[in-house]
Amino acid sequence: VWSCHATSGTGGMIDPRSALYAVLILLLLCLLAAIYAWRRQHSRSAILIHKLYEAVDQSGSAIMIVDLNGRVEYANAGLCQQTGYPPEELAGQSWRELHGDSISAADIAKISALLQSGQSWEGTVQNRRKDGALYPARANISPVRGARGKITGYIGSFTDLSETHRQEQELRGAKEQA
Repeated sequence: VWSCHATSGTGGMIDPRSALYAVLILLLLCLLAAIYAWRRQHSRSAILIHKLYEAVDQSGSAIMIVDLNGRVEYANAGLCQQTGYPPEELAGQSWRELHGDSISAADIAKISALLQSGQSWEGTVQNRRKDGALYPARANISPVRGARGKITGYIGSFTDLSETHRQEQELRGAKEQA
């Protein structure tokens, strides 16, 4: 028979089952506290993810996410407005269909190698609207890494430079006339 002696100075015995139940209850309380803490953190993460999604989706900046094969997985309202494509037409489309021929095959290979090495690329490109019109855009493209650090796709943001270029041409014209 196993027994524990009380240390409170009472000289009494503690029932082994009571001690075991007390330990089990303590372990259960610790487990519940851990689950509660995890759920709170998970809930905060879910709220943050939702806020990030809404911020990107509602941003005036043109943003798209492509998979490793260059197919559009996500296009925000800013990109749809800039290109004239609705999101459902952009989904699954190759990013190459959205840019003009301003980037040579050799430059595309260099940019791809840079991105695959984990670095970002920034530069000016000619993008194509749904109606076929080309427009200048400032592009910033970065790799997206998964939880284990492996590149899972790419995110690009594009700023339409049409108005800036038009103003520069007007300024040049005004200088030439002066």
